[in-house]
Amino acid sequence: MKESDAADNLSVSIDGVAPIPGSFLSTLSSPTIERQGNSVVITWTDGGVLQASDNVAGQYIDLPGSPASPATIPITGNSKFFRFRGN
Repeated sequence: MKESDAADNLSVSIDGVAPIPGSFLSTLSSPTIERQGNSVVITWTDGGVLQASDNVAGQYIDLPGSPASPATIPITGNSKFFRFRGN
């Protein structure tokens, strides 16, 4: 399921995974998010740095190691929110 608004905010909910909203730069292609076992795999093109936060309002920080696409994120049981920032 994919929902977006006029500000290019995307919210995705996957079976058993907390919603993952984020603000995506208009130059980025829409990411794909899928569950694989006990992880979420986020795939994107056109650059951007993947960031995460425990709170939808932020503070967002770059993921350690600045993972390239596809990024595999373990499901920890806590809500996690993701977004991209420009390079």
